[in-house]
Amino acid sequence: GVQAASLSAIVPLTGGGHRRMIYLEGYQPKPNEDTELNTNTVGLNFFNTMGIPIVAGRDFNAHDREGSPRVVIVNEELARRYYAGNAVGKRLQIGSHTPYIEIVGVVRTAKYRDLREQPLPFVYIPMGQEYQSGMTLMVRTAGDPTSLAGPVRNAVRGVNKNVPVFS
Repeated sequence: GVQAASLSAIVPLTGGGHRRMIYLEGYQPKPNEDTELNTNTVGLNFFNTMGIPIVAGRDFNAHDREGSPRVVIVNEELARRYYAGNAVGKRLQIGSHTPYIEIVGVVRTAKYRDLREQPLPFVYIPMGQEYQSGMTLMVRTAGDPTSLAGPVRNAVRGVNKNVPVFS
């Protein structure tokens, strides 16, 4: 009954979030403009699991790991706001004095903290290039998700019995 699964540092629509200073190559912020933007570190297959379509470029893949060129995926709102809709191939920095990172994909803008929010610029970082000690396994199911809670818990314990499973 599992259709897709992935990992995420921040679970959408739980009210939480993570913001970082983003420096966009070729973009000069207006006076007092906030470019501290929302970010999330995600695993492979995240966008498919969450039902968020890729509208330009590519998804993360197994080559997006430590030691390979750094990449990110941004949402349509960020692409529209800062790159006139054409963000693939552009670069940004996460924090000051860091190397530039290439934007390899653009995904549809989705809700982040709650259903009432206005569209927010968003940067997704591949888990293989940014270690996070606390990740959440997200599973999309074909039927009642509660019926798979036990089997998913057992599958995780089968891989590593020391990994805590909760919520």
